Order: sequence, then structure tokens, then C-alpha cells
Amino acid sequence: MPDETPEIEFKTDLILENIISDAKAETGLNDFGDESFMEGLSIFLDSLERDAMLSIEGRVAKRMRQVEILCNRLRAHKIFQQHPEILQQELKDPVFIVGLPRTGTTKLQRMIAADPNVAFLRYYQSFNPVPWEGTKVQDPDPRQLKSDEENAGLKADQPEMFAGHPFISHEAEEETWLLEYTYLSFTQHQHTYVPSYMDWFLKQDLTRSFEEMRDLLKLVQWQNDEVGKQWILKSVMYNGDIDTVLKVFPNARFVCAHRPVEKQMASWVSMMILIRQMLAPEMKASLISHDVLENYAEAMDRHLLLRKFIPADRILDVAYRDICENPFDVIKNIYDFAGWAWTEDGEQAMADWDSDNVQHKHGKRGYALEDSGLTEKEIRDRLADYSQYFEQYLG
Repeated sequence: MPDETPEIEFKTDLILENIISDAKAETGLNDFGDESFMEGLSIFLDSLERDAMLSIEGRVAKRMRQVEILCNRLRAHKIFQQHPEILQQELKDPVFIVGLPRTGTTKLQRMIAADPNVAFLRYYQSFNPVPWEGTKVQDPDPRQLKSDEENAGLKADQPEMFAGHPFISHEAEEETWLLEYTYLSFTQHQHTYVPSYMDWFLKQDLTRSFEEMRDLLKLVQWQNDEVGKQWILKSVMYNGDIDTVLKVFPNARFVCAHRPVEKQMASWVSMMILIRQMLAPEMKASLISHDVLENYAEAMDRHLLLRKFIPADRILDVAYRDICENPFDVIKNIYDFAGWAWTEDGEQAMADWDSDNVQHKHGKRGYALEDSGLTEKEIRDRLADYSQYFEQYLG
């Protein structure tokens, strides 16, 4: 008997009006509230069309993600209108883990997030921060079930990527994905090559981006019933924007992780080649690697300038080697630095996480710097000022 299952037709257009229309149709909502994000969205879609070299599958994936983001924005505005008390909450004593990628930041965040006294952004909520049903987390939550299914598919299809950064729906994840919702973020360029969007982005005041991220974090805190817990956050994408973070989160503190740049960048560019070529297989590895190096080096150049003005008691530097070899010493130091209480139940939960998440638990990713088109000399030369400034953490 022939298969009568109808074929699903995936849309590939990147037309702003059509994407907005689809989001409104899916949610049954029409009010975005403040539409300042529309300018960035329009420029981003244009750059995807002109610059990103997307395959058909890449176009489908990017279009679906933009509809998903707009659905979340519509739902978020509705909940904020219905529950204005959400935005009155405090985010208590947030600690932001920053630093270049592949410096142990994920281990550090997830291990601290195991402490039941700490609030964190779960992976599935980073992609869909607004409940699909009601206003609180469901049991089971359909957003997490969707995330579980997608992550299982990613692990099967892209085992090296999963080995490099395991995507676990209930684990802590970067708030990077919340910044994506603002269309005023480096996140748009992180996973796709959109240089004309970046030309616009680098001229913008990012205050609105972090304000919207803050509000979404308050929504996550509220739906999780975690008001009053201290927050552990992480992003490797705003090393050069910590002044704006402090403007929006005046009680924030930062933990900056460091690793020798040749090893750090070799690992990171290989990951970014995997990620970008998933959606744009014709894109040259050398273009990706040089773009990634320059983007992160520029951000770290700004970070070094900001170190002259940010109070020293707001930033704690830590070494990758210590995160790997002596994580409890590093974390106890962070708790002291942040003024957080060290508890027996928190210590036990972190120990359990650490024993259950040995390095390479999900496989070991193989890569060679020469495959990226970069050389160690290029990396050392471009990040020479960074390496000199943080020399004591790079040995």
C-alpha cells in the first residue's frame, strides 16, 4: 500500500513580512509591544540573503528560527502585560562568566548551576524562554520535550559537535540565545556569516539588547519560581561589552576564564567551521576561521580597554588549567568573591555533577589547526596584547 503521508512543504523565503505573518498566525497574537527590534531583524534577513551562502536546508532552518523568535516575542509581551509584577523582580547577585571560548566556561557554569541554591538559564528555556501553555513551567514541559528530541538528533547527526559542546536541555546554557531575540547581538553573526549585519551592529548602542535579556531572565525566574536565588550566567560573546552589562545589571560581577590562545582558538575555530558549514556547506574554512579570530580579538581588545575603568572588585580572573584540575578551589574562590554562601548541599550537588560529567563523556572531538586555514603565528600575533596582559593565567 503506498505511503499516503502528505509531504511537508518547508518555506525558504526570508521575507520580513511573511515571517511576521507566520508568527502571528501560529500564536494568534498581533502585538509585539516595542518594535525597535524590527530594524535589526530587517538588516539581518537582508544579510542572510546576500552574504550567508545558505543552502536550501540552511534557509529553512534560519527561517524557522526567526518565526520561533517572533512567536516568543509575541507571547512574552502578552505575559508582561498580564503580569507586570514580573518586571518588578530583582535578579539577585548575578555572576557572569566571560572569557574567550573553549576556556572551561561551560564546565564552570554547569557545575555551579548544580547547586540548588543557584538560579540558571536552562538550555531549553534559552531557545524558548516563554511558556507555550499557561505562564509557568509544565511537567513535562513541551519546550523541554522538543529540545530533547532536537538534541538527540544533533548527537546522532553531528557527534563531533555534540562532543565539543553537549546540548542538554535541563542543563545550564549561555544567555547568548536570549540576546538573539533582540536582533541587536553578535549572536546573529556567530552561527552564520552576516558581515553587512555586523557593520550595522558594531555602530549600535547595546543597552536595549541587555535590557531585553534582563527582562527575559526575569520571566524565566518567575516561571521557575526561583525568585531570591543568586544567578550564574555565562556568555563568551560580550567580553567587549561588560560596561553595558554593568549599566543594566549594576550589581553584576564577572569571572573571566583564560587559556593559552593557540589551544583555545584552534578548538574554537574548528567548532565554528562545523556549525557554519552545517547551514552553508560551500563556505570556505579559511573565511570562517579568520572571521572568528578577528571578531573575538576585537572584542578582547575592547575588554582590555575596559579593564582600566571597571573596578577590580567586580572581576575575578581564573585559569583553564585550574578549572580542569582544581574546580572546587576555583568555585569556592568565586563564591567568596561574589559573597555567596557555601553550603553542604550545594557542595554535594556540585561533586555529583563533576563525577557524572568527566571530560570527553560524550566523545572526543578531533581537529587540526591546519585544516582551518589559520596558523599559530596568526593567532599569537593577533592576541598578543591579551596574552601579555593575562600571562600569569596562561602558563
